[in-house]
Amino acid sequence: MTSAKQTFDESIYNAQKADYDHACAIEYYPVKNRKLQVRLEVPDRKASNGLSIKTKNKRYTFKSTFCDTIGQAERLNPQSRISYRDEAVFAAYCQFDGMLGIVREPYDPFAELIDKALRQFKNPNIATPKLDPYLTFFDFLVDDNVKAKDDLHFLGYNLQRQFDPSYKPTISTKIIRSSLVVEKQGDEYNTVASDHAYWDYILDNLDTTYENIAGQGQGIGVSAPHFLAYVADIYESIVSTGKDFIKKYGRKSAIVLYFFAFDGRSREMFDLYSTLDPQVSKGINRPEAALLKDLSDHYEYIDHASLTVDPRPKEFWPKEAFEQEPRDHAAVQVNTAPTYIPNLTGAPTILGCLPIWMDHQLSKGKREKTVKYYPAHIHKCVKIIGNQPVDMVQYKHAKAIALWFDNHPQSNGKRYARKTIETYFSTMTMLFSYIQRAEMNEKFIPPRPWVTQNPFANFDLANMGEETRSWEALSEDQLCNLFAMDMPDDHRLIFNILIKGGFRLDEVCLLTWEQLKHGTKEGQEHIRYFDLSTSIVKNDRFSKRNAVLPDSLILPSPKTGMIFPDFERFKNADGKVSKEVSQILNEKYLWKIRYNEDDDRKAVHSLRHNLIGLIGGLTNPSYEQRHLDWISGHGMKGSKPESEGQKTYGADPDLSIKYEILNRVKHPWSDG
Repeated sequence: MTSAKQTFDESIYNAQKADYDHACAIEYYPVKNRKLQVRLEVPDRKASNGLSIKTKNKRYTFKSTFCDTIGQAERLNPQSRISYRDEAVFAAYCQFDGMLGIVREPYDPFAELIDKALRQFKNPNIATPKLDPYLTFFDFLVDDNVKAKDDLHFLGYNLQRQFDPSYKPTISTKIIRSSLVVEKQGDEYNTVASDHAYWDYILDNLDTTYENIAGQGQGIGVSAPHFLAYVADIYESIVSTGKDFIKKYGRKSAIVLYFFAFDGRSREMFDLYSTLDPQVSKGINRPEAALLKDLSDHYEYIDHASLTVDPRPKEFWPKEAFEQEPRDHAAVQVNTAPTYIPNLTGAPTILGCLPIWMDHQLSKGKREKTVKYYPAHIHKCVKIIGNQPVDMVQYKHAKAIALWFDNHPQSNGKRYARKTIETYFSTMTMLFSYIQRAEMNEKFIPPRPWVTQNPFANFDLANMGEETRSWEALSEDQLCNLFAMDMPDDHRLIFNILIKGGFRLDEVCLLTWEQLKHGTKEGQEHIRYFDLSTSIVKNDRFSKRNAVLPDSLILPSPKTGMIFPDFERFKNADGKVSKEVSQILNEKYLWKIRYNEDDDRKAVHSLRHNLIGLIGGLTNPSYEQRHLDWISGHGMKGSKPESEGQKTYGADPDLSIKYEILNRVKHPWSDG
């Protein structure tokens, strides 16, 4: 039930947003000497009395973010895992719900799945072969036609049911717990005379009864007696909804119900796994998931054994057969992703859409080296969720992929970086955006899209994976120590270009003498720069720039070809060399000037950070952010790339600006 002080629930908030967002005009509302507030326009909605909750005196409602600035309000509250701004909006929406008399129940995906399982049981056309032996066992225990509940009678009962599938047991026992299982006789409590006429007695003596009937478990057909107590709840079930079943019998019985309702099929089990153990922290043992896996492993083992074990008595087995006999459940591997996925609508699958989408990416002019990793990203995600029909892919599948990356280490034992997970999600988002636009269900007139919502778009990956740690600038004494070290001229030149020109390492290592140019505008002929417009650089429009050199950067006499030809041997398939070169330079120089083991964010890339910091310290006049972006090749929100700046200001207008800024920066550690 929603209220102004209700604990945040994402499903309730999403429903409220759909109802109120478009009508509430949310904005920050600062008030002097008070914490920052959000102001929401009261929606013009009628309450149960027929009057609108929006009046002349009540046009707005205000809720505190308990923060001082907008930046703080946009941060996540570590307790609730939502922003302080959203907490304030949620409180306002709960207030509107109360005024309108709206009661919202939190969405429970687990209860929804149990609802689905109960509907499955009610369908007379659905077979449940794994459950049937258990149901026969309970029928035997309550059938009035059975005079003795022993092994011989059960054997006959089983044969009768096999020869006459239409047989219906006569049941007078009330299949409901009544707590009437014993009666007092003097000072002693004895079982009631008609023991099996009471369901409670059957349940209280279930294990003993099973042992008496089954002996060593041969011939009874109930292959996992430790699940009998859960199946008893299914047999008794007097409820009609998943929520009621969970409330009456508990979550574990609900899990067993779901497993048997779908006969343990991998697709449905995959859907269930993601909803289990909601209160257990990541990395901790998951008892509910363990129960479901125990069920799955048990029947996987049974199926495996039935295929591999010689059906003849063991005295007739060849010697080799004993070595192949499955010994325990651990021998059977269960896949995470569903192996069989029914396609009820004939929609194309994820991998079925991949080739045409790849052609589309290349036809848009994207570089082949940019898109060549896309198939690997898609196949990795499909390995996690299965090759789903595209119309079946939902938010829960995106969540399953995110959780898989968050919980599984890489081959080197390290966690996946958040940036890596974002890369996979970016690829899946692009694929499903294309499917949403281009793939149509031709069975309808006019055709309808197979996918109406992109489950990967704007997926919140906050706190997923290892957060990227940025490189840190070198301290002044570390810079002095670096440039004081003995090193070859080409290595020293690289460090000078990095810290004086703001280049990336790949940009430096791949430079050619043909890229070295001079300004063409009058008064700029003395300005040197490297033209990076055709270089293999970071693939964005900000990196392709004219990288100006200050006067203090001394170059050797110009030649032809690569300035650093020794690095050509390190080129990878993308034509880049920075991975190997950075390893060499870090080991030879940068690692040696670190203060200690904790000072591990100092590397070759740090020199770019040094230059950015040095420019940031310039005053009288200070720099403009867009000029710093042009120097470093960064693209910040709202920035103009250099190409647009050239269109605005004329040919090479920025050369003199960048030249003047770079010449103002002093480098005493390298210039002496």
